[in-house]
Amino acid sequence: MTIGSPPNACRTVTSRQSSLSSQSVHSQESQNSALPQTITGMGDFIAHSPYDGVDIENCPPDESEGPSSGPSSLYHLKFPEGGRAAWLCVLGSCLGSFVALGFMNMMGSLLSYLETSMWVSDAGMSSDKIGWIGGLFAFISFFLGIQVGPLFDKYGARYLLIVGNGLIVIAAFAMGQCTKYWHFIVAYSIVGGAGTSIVFCVGPSCVSHWFYRKRGIAAGVAVSGGAAGGIILPIAFRIVSRKYGFPWAMRTLGIIFTVAGLGSIWLCTSRHKEIQQLAEKRNLIETQRCCDDKKSTISAAPTNSSIKKPRFVFIDFKSFRDLRFTFLVCAIFFMELSLFIPMSYIGTFGITYDIGGHGDDSFGWWIFAIAYAGSGIGRLVTGFLADIWGPFNVMLGSILFTTAALFVLWLPSYAQTSLGVYISFGLLWGFGTGAFISLTPVCVGKISDIDVFATRYGTCYFIVSFGCLVGPPVAGALLQTGRSIDQGWIHMIVFTGLMSTASFISLMLSRWWTVGNWRALI
Repeated sequence: MTIGSPPNACRTVTSRQSSLSSQSVHSQESQNSALPQTITGMGDFIAHSPYDGVDIENCPPDESEGPSSGPSSLYHLKFPEGGRAAWLCVLGSCLGSFVALGFMNMMGSLLSYLETSMWVSDAGMSSDKIGWIGGLFAFISFFLGIQVGPLFDKYGARYLLIVGNGLIVIAAFAMGQCTKYWHFIVAYSIVGGAGTSIVFCVGPSCVSHWFYRKRGIAAGVAVSGGAAGGIILPIAFRIVSRKYGFPWAMRTLGIIFTVAGLGSIWLCTSRHKEIQQLAEKRNLIETQRCCDDKKSTISAAPTNSSIKKPRFVFIDFKSFRDLRFTFLVCAIFFMELSLFIPMSYIGTFGITYDIGGHGDDSFGWWIFAIAYAGSGIGRLVTGFLADIWGPFNVMLGSILFTTAALFVLWLPSYAQTSLGVYISFGLLWGFGTGAFISLTPVCVGKISDIDVFATRYGTCYFIVSFGCLVGPPVAGALLQTGRSIDQGWIHMIVFTGLMSTASFISLMLSRWWTVGNWRALI
C-alpha cells in the first residue's frame, strides 16, 4: 500500500475472509455488534467501520479522506471542512495566536527597550547577554511542545488553554515589576515561554481536527492573530511606556491578554474524544485481523489486554525513520533560526543607524508593526495558495522570497540607511515569513496521521527549539565580531541568509522524498 494513501471502504472481501465458516462469520458479526456504532457529537462520521468486509491489504489509494501511513490510519474520519463549530474553532485559535504569538512577537520591542534603557546600560549587559532573554523564551516556547502534544492528543484543548493563557497573563503582569536581568529571565523567558508553548501547540492542532482540504487557509486565518498581535501590541507597548512607563505598559498588555485568552478558551475546541473512540475501534479491528491471520478464524473476541491503546509518547523518535519527516524537521530548524534573528534585532538595527529619526524618534521602534502587517497578509495569501498549489511548494517559494529579501535589501541597507529601503525590507520580510508559522503545521499534517499529529508537531518543535535557543545570542555575539559596527551587522545578516538557504535545501529534500518529482502539487 502506498504511503499517504488511505483505502476506500467499498472494496471486495478477501478470499481469506470469504473462506470463513458460517459460524466464524456469525461470531465476528456478534463481536462487531458490540462495537460503538455511533460517534457522539459528530454526524459527519461514518457510523460503521470501513474495515468490515474490506480488503485492507489490496485496496487502491483514495485521497478523499486525508493522509495516512498504512492500515493504522483513521480512514473513516471525515473532516467537516467548515460549519459553525469548525470556524468558531478557527476564531478561537486566532485569538490564542494573538496572545501567544503576539507575546512572542513582542520580543523585538522588548529587547530594543532593554538595549536602550539606562538601567540596562548601567548593568553592563551586552547584546549577546540580552539575546539570551529572547533565545530562552523561544527555546521554552517550542521545547515544551514535546509534552503538550501528547497531552492534547489524550485530553483535548480546554484545560491546556486555561493553563497556557493563565501563564501568559501572569508573565505580563510580573514583567511590570521586573527591575533586574534575572527577573526578565524568570517572568518573560520561563513563565511566558511555558504559556506560549501550550497555546501555540494547541491552537493549530485543534484546527487540524476540523479541516483537511481547506487546512491551508484555515491555518492561515488561525495564525493571522499572531500577526495582529505583532501589529497592535508593539504599538500599544511603545505608546503606553513613553507616557506612563514600562510597568503600566506591561499591565495594559496583561489586560489585553486576559480578554483574548478567555475568548480562546471558550471557542477553541478539539475532537479528541471522537478520534480516540475511532482509534480504539481501529485497533480492535486490527487485533481481530491479527487473530484471523494466526488462527484462520475468529472464534472469540480479543481481551481488553490484547487491544492496543492509542499511542501516548512524548518524543516520537520512530518518526525520524521517515525521511520525509526528518528533512522537514531540518528545514523548520534552520527556518526558525533565521526567523528569530531579524525578529529580535531588526528594531535595534534601525535605532543604531538612526533610521527615520534619532533615539526615541527612530523608526526602529515602529518597524515591527510594518513587518507583522506584512506577515498577516503573507499568512492569509500563502494559506490560500497552499490549498491550490500545495503547502510544500508554497513554503519553498516563501523561503526563497525571504532569502532574497535578506541579501538584496537588508544586507546593503547599513550603507544607505534609507527609510524607504528599511520599510520595504520589513514589509517584504514579514510577508515572506508569514508562511513559516501558518504552513508549518500543514506540512507536518501532510505526512502524519491525524491521531498522532500533535505528538509529531511537538516532536518537530522539540528539535527546533534548540535552534531558537542559540539564534538570538549567536546573532548578538556576531554583532561584536567585526572591527566596526558595520562588519558586525554584515556577519549577522549573512549568517541569517545562510540559515535560510539551508532551510530551502532541506525542504526540497523532504518534498522529493514525499512525491519523488518536481511537478506534483504538494
